[in-house]
Amino acid sequence: MDFAIVSGKSVAMNGSEDDRDEVESLRKKINGDFIWFIHNGESYIIRDAATVKAARELYSPVEELGRKQEALGKQQEALGEQQEAVGKQMDAIKINVPGDLEARLKKVESMIRELGPTASQEQLGRLQGEIGELQGKAGGAQGDLGRQQGELGRKQGELGRQQGDLGREQGRLARECGKPKVVDSS
Repeated sequence: MDFAIVSGKSVAMNGSEDDRDEVESLRKKINGDFIWFIHNGESYIIRDAATVKAARELYSPVEELGRKQEALGKQQEALGEQQEAVGKQMDAIKINVPGDLEARLKKVESMIRELGPTASQEQLGRLQGEIGELQGKAGGAQGDLGRQQGELGRKQGELGRQQGDLGREQGRLARECGKPKVVDSS
């Protein structure tokens, strides 16, 4: 169902870009809070303050989840920047190849095969940690960078776990929002 709850500067909506444009157009025309929705192809507006308030309260867990996902996204972005910086440092270093490199690479290849087509962020983090450790064996400066990469892989695994938690919460909220609710506006 396409809808929007407009309250002050806040807009909580479920819909397309066209819907967003429609809601922004309505914001310019309507003073105050309102609910906009489409039912059977027709557009409707509710301006009753009690109904709008009840809808905001029903939808508030979804908005909180959105804020958590945004914060997690910022953490992932910062981690990506750290990983990029470590990658640039690694590119600048010339390394001595260890004697057991072939055996270690086979171990990593085995880990990759065990992951299969779907792997969790945590599993990828462990793999990245193993790769980091292998790189650490390649030399002093390379070892420091490998440990950094392993730590970044661990952090990525933790962020992946948090993203999974938020995804499960999002699914639960979606199921709850899909259930009929009785709103008494009296």
